[in-house]
Amino acid sequence: MCFLLFTTILQHHNTAGHPLIKSIMKKEYIPISCDFHSELELLALRGTLCQILYKSEGEKIINISGIIKDLYTLNKEEFLLLQDSIEIRLDQLISVNGMELINYC
Repeated sequence: MCFLLFTTILQHHNTAGHPLIKSIMKKEYIPISCDFHSELELLALRGTLCQILYKSEGEKIINISGIIKDLYTLNKEEFLLLQDSIEIRLDQLISVNGMELINYC
């Protein structure tokens, strides 16, 4: 039913720039390892300056540093929020302080 409604909206309206449509069409979230999530929580709790490597929505590799202010879930997707208001979806992380996400089960 929802798919039919979504298809109908796409067929009858110019929805290319609509934020809801962009959100629905983006890559599906893949939950990260609980162990890696725990490491992120510790870094946030300690206020540790982190070197973060992640993939942007356009698959570009981004290297930034910052302090993790918060970890949160929105629409069944997990994010980290840096003190300078940068938000990163957790499944887009490559590494944080040299800890590579791929090495966590």
